[in-house]
Amino acid sequence: MDAEACSAPSNSTDRDRCFIGMIPIEIITELLTNLDFRDIFRVRKTCKLLRRAANMPKPYWVNLLYQHAWSGHPPLPLPIPIPFPLPLSLKLKLERPLDLYSAEELERVALQWITADMGWPNPVRQRTIVSTPRLGEGAAAPSAVLQHHLVEGGRWLIVVTDTGTVSYFDLEHEDGTRGRVLVHGQIPSGRGVRICMDVDVDAEEPVLTFNIGLDITERPGWSLFSVSPAVIYSSKDLVLRT
Repeated sequence: MDAEACSAPSNSTDRDRCFIGMIPIEIITELLTNLDFRDIFRVRKTCKLLRRAANMPKPYWVNLLYQHAWSGHPPLPLPIPIPFPLPLSLKLKLERPLDLYSAEELERVALQWITADMGWPNPVRQRTIVSTPRLGEGAAAPSAVLQHHLVEGGRWLIVVTDTGTVSYFDLEHEDGTRGRVLVHGQIPSGRGVRICMDVDVDAEEPVLTFNIGLDITERPGWSLFSVSPAVIYSSKDLVLRT
């Protein structure tokens, strides 16, 4: 279907028919709000008129984000009243207040969040994370990744190695495969200690904020290093380090 077929009758015999181009674009957009987001992208491929109409307004993407956060629970009322009384653990945690996002930005956030959650358990390809922390002056040795955690929203990947180094990867950045060190290594690689990291999103903060707890133990009951209480890093802190 091309743009002309969407927008206007082609000859006099068609003038008595109803063409989609005769319908105000605002009405078309309102009708499209009933579609799944996957269908929205299919509609955008049909013609120029429907591509413009399928530039969905901000409430559409807000609804999609709330539905994704609520997945696995009873169906939500549509349209979702804003603010919706979600439990603290299920409230939207974006990197800035919802009111400061445009419709285009919320579309990107929603798609990134959903696709990250869908693809994380079953990646379409394998990727390797390589870290070479410095162990003393002028010396560098490879280290093995022990744990990794994808923070909700799909942007920040937190990684801990067997040296106790904690790094983060900004998957939205053009060089997202290059990590930045958040906590420098504290032990030689291959020492055989137990290292545990936990990442917890703070449900009471208005924007995405999470705690990182790190514990390094050489033998049961002997902790060489422990962050207690956990140091708090927010997404704003990470952006400033990039």
